[in-house]
Amino acid sequence: MKKSLSAAFIAVIIILFFVSCASKPPPAPQEPPSPQRPASSQQPAASSDQVSLDELNAAKEKAEKSRKTATDFESPSYFPGEWEAAEALFTQAGQISLNSDDNAKKAAGTYDAAADSYDAVFNLAIPLYAQAKEDEIMETRGELIAAGARDQFPDYFTPADQEALKAYDQYEEKEYFSARETAVEALGIYQALTAAYNTWLVRQSITEKGFENYDPESFDDADELLIDAMNDYTEKDIPKMREKVRDAAGKYNNVLAAGWPPYARLRFSLAETERQTALDNKADVATRDMFAEADSMYKKSTELLESENYEEAAKEFIRAETHYVMANTETLRKRRHAAEAIAEAEVRIEELRRLLGIEAE
Repeated sequence: MKKSLSAAFIAVIIILFFVSCASKPPPAPQEPPSPQRPASSQQPAASSDQVSLDELNAAKEKAEKSRKTATDFESPSYFPGEWEAAEALFTQAGQISLNSDDNAKKAAGTYDAAADSYDAVFNLAIPLYAQAKEDEIMETRGELIAAGARDQFPDYFTPADQEALKAYDQYEEKEYFSARETAVEALGIYQALTAAYNTWLVRQSITEKGFENYDPESFDDADELLIDAMNDYTEKDIPKMREKVRDAAGKYNNVLAAGWPPYARLRFSLAETERQTALDNKADVATRDMFAEADSMYKKSTELLESENYEEAAKEFIRAETHYVMANTETLRKRRHAAEAIAEAEVRIEELRRLLGIEAE
């Protein structure tokens, strides 16, 4: 009896198991995982804690600042090899994948190394950069002095010199950005002074030749502009000064353009007069080579005049005139020496006659 009950119980259990399995719905098929786009190397992963990311951002910002500072002072051009090494570190830091806290710290450390490298290149370059700026300033200043600007207008050098010395002091105090700006301003002042002095030299050329009489209105306007420009210079308004100098130069050039044609014709007349004097004195015979050289210049200047190249024609006529004068002078010198030689010979002849007892006829 017990045996048959146990068998029946086992049979019931088996039936219930199969019924349960038959009534349970089959599991839904799982979709394959969709391919994910590779994350940017600098996109923070969930495993990078905020502290590491803050350190990374600070290191990157520091490197970018150091990089810009070095670039502003032309460091790549002075030390290209060292610059490329710093650039390689900066690029490497940007390529590190931020999929872990350790990688974020590694990227931050690489940015720090890049910043140190940029700073090192900057420290190497800054003396060379400062020297180059100083050389540029001194070259411009030296050209002004050589042209006679300081002799003519010594007071105008003071503002530029003060700015140049200020830049030097700032550099000594390691205020590099301020020193750079001040050096640029100093160079700009010297350059503006150069433009003004060159314009004044044009004015001098006009007055030496009397050209102001050919276009007096433009000449007077230019004078007023140049005076105002130098007042602006004294007040350190360099942009306004540059503009007025440019306008003054334009008006002076108009005066020159009006003056060259009549001036060239005047020089032609003077050269022609000297040529005729030389011919009258037989300079074409007595100083043949000098006269021929003057004649060559005269011919060239006449051709320039006919082609309306008035400025060059006038200059060449002046040269021809000078050479005609030289030929005349040499001819007269030879003639004077010949006369003196003849007089001396006559004295000797008279003395010999006296000694020989020959009476003069």
